[in-house]
Parts: sequence; C-alpha cells; structure tokens
Amino acid sequence: MEQQKQISTDSSTAKPSPPSDSTAKPSPPAEDAAMQTTPTPRPAPAYNDKYPLLSSLNIDLMNREGNSQGWRSKTQMANLLREIVEFQSAHDDFVGYDSGNSKTQYKLCQVPISDNDKQFYTKAKKTNWVTDFMSNVITGGKVIDGFRCIVEFMLRRHEDDARQVFDELGVSARVMSEFEVAATLSKGGLRQVCVPERRLSLLGQDHSQIKTGDFDYEKTKGQRIEKIKFWTLDPAAELVNKVERIVNAISDFDPKYIKYLQSAYSGDHGKQKFRFASKLILKYQENFHYAVYALADVACKKDNGVVLKGTVMDDLAEGVNKVEDSWIAFQFDKAKSKWSCQLVDVSTKEAMEEARKNGAKE
Repeated sequence: MEQQKQISTDSSTAKPSPPSDSTAKPSPPAEDAAMQTTPTPRPAPAYNDKYPLLSSLNIDLMNREGNSQGWRSKTQMANLLREIVEFQSAHDDFVGYDSGNSKTQYKLCQVPISDNDKQFYTKAKKTNWVTDFMSNVITGGKVIDGFRCIVEFMLRRHEDDARQVFDELGVSARVMSEFEVAATLSKGGLRQVCVPERRLSLLGQDHSQIKTGDFDYEKTKGQRIEKIKFWTLDPAAELVNKVERIVNAISDFDPKYIKYLQSAYSGDHGKQKFRFASKLILKYQENFHYAVYALADVACKKDNGVVLKGTVMDDLAEGVNKVEDSWIAFQFDKAKSKWSCQLVDVSTKEAMEEARKNGAKE
C-alpha cells in the first residue's frame, strides 16, 4: 500500500510529457528572447573557437551553403551588423574594434555604394562620410591631415593614376625641379605647373637636351613592378655649357692663362633617388672657378646595376667617355663678343697633335 501511495502521489504532481510525435511543433520563443527566429542548424564545431560569440547565438549566422538556409544566414548576419552600428551610433559609442592583440584599432566607416560620379557626390554630401573618414585617418587629426596622408599614399603606391587625375584637374601634386618642368612641358598635357621662379629661370639658360623616360623594374619574378622615372643630361654638352658660362664671366679672358681644367663625376642614392652630378674646376691665372651641376636623377627605392643600366648609365657613360677623350678648343665670336668652346677628340696621337696646334686645352 505504501508503494502504491507513493506512486499515486508522483503521478498527481508530475507534468505532462511532450508528445512523442516527430511532427510536433516547438514551443514559440518568449517575447523577450534575444533573437526570435526559427532555430537553424548550429555552426560547425570548427567555428566555435574562432568565432565564439557568433557560435553562442541560438541561430547559425555562418552558414554559407548555396541554398535557402545559406541565404537566410547571410541576410541575418547583415541585419545584425546594421543593428550593432545603429546601436553604437545612437549611444555615441565608438563604432569599431581592436585587433586581437589590441595593437591596432579599426573604425568602421559607412561608405555608401555609388554607381556613378553624380551618385557619389550626392551620397557623400548627404551622409558626410568623406569628412568622417578623413578626420579619422589620424587619431585626433583634422580633415587636412587625412587628405594629406591619402594623397601622399596615392603618389607613392599609385603614382600614374594619381598624376593622371591631377593632370585632368589641372593641378600639380608637388613642386618640380627645373629639369622636371622642362621634361613635363616638352611632353605637354599640363595646364599648370608649380616651380620656384629661381628654378624656372634656369630654363632660359643654355642646357643640353633633357632625356626623360620610365623603366619597369621587377626585382623578383612575380613581385610588384616598380615604375621608375628618370631624366638625364649629356655630360659632354653640359661641360661645354658650364665652361662657356665661366669664361664669359671673366674680364679680358684669354685661353692661354688657363692653368688647368678638371671635371669630376659622382653618383649616390638617398631619399628614394639616385643622383649623378659633376663638379667642374677651372683655374685661371691664380683664381679658381667652380661649377657643380646635376646630370641625372633616378626615382628608385634602391639603385643597382639593372636599374642604372635600364635608365641613365649608358647615356652618362657615353658622355663621360667623350669628355675623357677630348680637349677643349676656344673661339672668340667678334660679332657677339662672346667666347665659345667645343670638345676636340684626342683619342689618337695624331688627333692630339692637331688639337695642340690649334690651341686646345687639356
């Protein structure tokens, strides 16, 4: 009897068990449930450690199968992301995250997708996302700080595209040297240039033909190609120009009072460029006259034989060798009241004797 009474008591307090029918519908979620949706398969175990928060939700947001469940999962992921951004913004909280090691902080910037330029301007004005982006490039920075960083980055990593845009807009990205201005103007296409007046005035002085060009350098096959820009001048012609400029500045100049004339050449790499220059020393009577001038400029990260061979080395070598195998002959133009000079070949013994007879200077 005691056993029967105990059983009777348990029976009266026990809750009815759920139906065993496999077609029975699950109970609806409570009104305050985090996500009210029909449960979908849980994430694959491999996701649990990599995405612990997503794995803890009662719905699979990481299904990327090509079916309706995968589409639903991606849609809900996008909706969740939108709500997170809206919630943080509504509470004036930082919309972003730190990297796993907390060394880098990322801020989410909402960039509306545009199909054309008109849409871009309309959406940029309406959402103010460009200003927001520029002001957050540097912590605590201003719009101009972000703009400067972006422009410098584009000129370094996407120079051709950046300069094409600057050209189309009729603006110059930086101050150019007198040689770069000359090379740019010779090719045409720019409506405006930015160059100091002092340097621009040098273009009015005599100089040899400026040679410019591009060289595609691939350090290792398959790596990103470095597009190298360069310009060069003829060392022989430049030497003649500098000598003429010096001697015509000397009062009552007479070639016979030249004690010696020396030219030295040197090249070095620094600040992302290889530069090649010459120094001219002319001793006239007891006075020294100098001229230091550039002959080549190669905008490259590092210089080596391949880069120099593909850009300026052949032209420089040809000119320097011509200087080494020549003497200078002077001639006075009475009509212009001006001295001129030219290089005379002395590569052979006969040519040297002829040059000496004509008063050429070694």
